[in-house]
Amino acid sequence: MITKFTITEQDFVALQENLLLHSKFFIKYIKITQWLFSISVFLLLSIFLFRSMLYSYEWSFSWFEFASIILVSFLFFYFFPRFFRWAILLIFRKVYRKNKPVGILGPQTITIKEDGLERIIKNKQDFFNWEQFVKLRSDEHRYFLYLSDVQAVILKKKTTNLNDEETEQYHKLIQSKFSGSNT
Repeated sequence: MITKFTITEQDFVALQENLLLHSKFFIKYIKITQWLFSISVFLLLSIFLFRSMLYSYEWSFSWFEFASIILVSFLFFYFFPRFFRWAILLIFRKVYRKNKPVGILGPQTITIKEDGLERIIKNKQDFFNWEQFVKLRSDEHRYFLYLSDVQAVILKKKTTNLNDEETEQYHKLIQSKFSGSNT
């Protein structure tokens, strides 16, 4: 089966979003950073609010100040992953617009064979055995066929050359190759 579609900036950004949400590497990185930043915020706020105790021997402890520190640290801990993903995607979009990735975007022709996928982008041809793919993820408009935890091939769900019946067959074929895996 031969499918044709065009990979756009939106598709590439969707892949990055999917990586940030599902990649073990990024999940672990975000969790570690979340804890480190929250503890740092707690310590810095504690030092700032209780700095008078550092210069004098008077104990002027306020439960309100302590509760405020805990609350701010908790809010930082809770919202950090969302902010971090947003910031990473913002940086990615800026870098992407400055240095467009060569050989990834544009019209693609995918030939789905029994032993794998053949991808043609411009004058570049790749072949991927089905065994090379470790998992399948998808969103509303695309499939992400992961070669590793941080590298994937994008397949659009809507193609330019298939009719409705062939498109249904295309979806079933892709999903059948990953039955029993992570989708």
